[in-house]
Amino acid sequence: MEFEIPDNLGDLNVAALKAKAAAAKAEYDTLFASVDGESVTEDQIADLKGLHAFFSVTVPNEISGRERRAAEFAALGTAPEEPDGDNGDGGSDEEPETQPEAVTASANPTITVTLADIIKATGGSETATMPTPAERPRYSTLVAAAGVPNMEAGAQYADMLDVAKAFNERTAGFSSIRGGTSGQGPTHYPVATLRREYPDEFSINDMDEWGTRAKLDAVTNEKRLPGGSLLQSVLLRQKQLEGTPGSLVAAAGWCAPSETDYDICLQITTDGLLDVPEVQARRGGIRSNTGFEFDAIFGSGTGFFNLTEAQVASGTVKTCLEIPCPDFTDTRLGVTGLCLTGNILSIRAYPEATATFTRGALAASAHQINREQIAAMVTGSTAVDLSAIQPFLSDGSVTSNVMSAVELAIVDIKYRLRLMQSATLEVILPFWVLADMRSDWLKRTGMDNSQLALADSAIMSAFATRGARPQFVYDWQDAFSNVSATGMGADTPVTMFNRNLQFLVYPAGTWVRAVNDVITLNSVYDSTKLATNQVTHLFTETGWAMIKHCPVSRVYTVPVCPSGKTTIATTTTCP
Repeated sequence: MEFEIPDNLGDLNVAALKAKAAAAKAEYDTLFASVDGESVTEDQIADLKGLHAFFSVTVPNEISGRERRAAEFAALGTAPEEPDGDNGDGGSDEEPETQPEAVTASANPTITVTLADIIKATGGSETATMPTPAERPRYSTLVAAAGVPNMEAGAQYADMLDVAKAFNERTAGFSSIRGGTSGQGPTHYPVATLRREYPDEFSINDMDEWGTRAKLDAVTNEKRLPGGSLLQSVLLRQKQLEGTPGSLVAAAGWCAPSETDYDICLQITTDGLLDVPEVQARRGGIRSNTGFEFDAIFGSGTGFFNLTEAQVASGTVKTCLEIPCPDFTDTRLGVTGLCLTGNILSIRAYPEATATFTRGALAASAHQINREQIAAMVTGSTAVDLSAIQPFLSDGSVTSNVMSAVELAIVDIKYRLRLMQSATLEVILPFWVLADMRSDWLKRTGMDNSQLALADSAIMSAFATRGARPQFVYDWQDAFSNVSATGMGADTPVTMFNRNLQFLVYPAGTWVRAVNDVITLNSVYDSTKLATNQVTHLFTETGWAMIKHCPVSRVYTVPVCPSGKTTIATTTTCP
C-alpha cells in the first residue's frame, strides 16, 4: 500500500487532515477496483478496511472533536458580568431613577418562557453550542459494486436515485446473456454495497460479556452528546434552528406549451424514523443482560439493617444480602428484506418509471424496518393502560391527558430506578399526536390570537420541562402498522383522530439497535424468469435486532379527544 496512515493526527492541521483523507480515499478506490471477491488477499482486505476507517471515521471524528473543543474553550473564555452597581472604577453605573410606566392589569397575564430559559432550567449551559449537521461523522458508505455499467467499482453513490438508475443499467444487459447460466439457478449480481465501518467503541466483535457491556454503556452514555445530555442536545438543536429564514415567492404564470413529462412524482421520504443508539454486531448477535432494578437490590430491606444501641449490645444478628448472578440473553440478528421483479421490455422502454419505483421501494423498505423495530420495542415493554383510569377517562383532553400521562410515567420510572432527578427519558409517539394536540388547543375557551399557534417548538419545550425527549414517528398507530389498514394514511381519508394513544417511555439508552456489517443490493439473473421477459430487478436484506440494554421500558395507553375542554369548564372525576 503506497499511502501510509499517519500515526499522530495532532501534528496535522484541518486542511492537511482533509488532504490525507482525500489521498486515502483515492488509494482505497484504486485498490478496490484492482481486485475482486475471488482474487482479494487477507492483506488487501486489511488495507481496504484500514483506509476506509481512516477517511470515513477517523478524520471526520478528529475534525469534529477539534471543533467541539474549540467551541467549549471559547465558551469558557466568556467574560464574567460586572458586579451590580460597580463599573470597575469605584463609581456607580446605575441609571438615574425613573418613574415606572403605568401597567394595566390583565385577567389573563402572559408569561413568556424562552428556549434559553428552558435550557438553563433543565441544567444546561446557555453558552453550549451544537455542531452543524454537516460536520457529523459518517460511519457507512454506499458504493458501486464491480461490473455496474458507467460506474467505477467502489465509487460512492450520490443519492438513492443514482442507485435506482444503476439497477436499470445492470438489469438491461440480462436479456443478452439469456441461457448463459441455464441449469445453474439464479445468479446474484451486486449493484451496490452499504459498508458499515463503525469505530471500535461502537463495534462489538467478540463474545466477551464485560467488553460488550462496556461498549453498550458507552454508546448509550448521554455525556458524549453536545450539551452533556440527550435533552440538552435536542434543545441546542432546536435553538440552532430558531430563526431559520423561509419564504414563499410568487412566480409568473406558465406560458410555455405543454409537453410530455416522463418523470414520475415521488413524494416518499425517510422522515419520521426511530432514533436510537446503534452498534455494529460483527458476529450476528449480542449477548447481554438488562442489569438490576432498585427493588431487585433493596427488596424488602433484607441486608440493610437499622439497629438500636440496645440491639447491637444484645448481639442482634445483622442480615446480609447475597449478590445474584445476572441472566444473560443472546439476541441474534433477524433479517428484513426487499425483492422487486419487473419486465425487461418495460424497464428498457420506460426506465424513469423503474428508477422511480425502485427509489420509492428502498424508502418504503426503510419504513418497513422502522415499523418492525418499533413493534419489537413495544413487545419488549411493560403495558400500562390508563384508558379506564380516572381522571384520564373523564378528562379526555389531548393536551391535558398526554402531558399528564407522560409526566406521570417519567416520575414513576425515576422513582422505580432512583434515577437522577434531572435524567432524560425518551418518549416515542406517533406523528399525528402533534396535530391532535393543536386541534384540542384550538377549541379551548378564553384563548387570544397569540396562543392559537401551539407551534412544534412550544410542544417540544413542554416535553423538555418534564425531562422528556420526544420523538414523533411514522409507522406506528397508523394505516401502515396494522393489519386492517385503518387510521392515518389509509386509502379512505380519516374523519377523526384516534381516540386512544400509545406512547413508549424509557430512560435514555435503554434500547440499542444492533446492525450487521454489510448490506448488498443485488440484481438477480434467472434464466427461468427471462423466458417470460421477467427479471428480479432488486434483492436486498439487512440484519438487525433491538437490544434491551436496561430493565425498564413501558408502553402507555391513554384516551385522547380534541374536545378543548378544561377542568374549569367541566368536571373531572378523580378516584
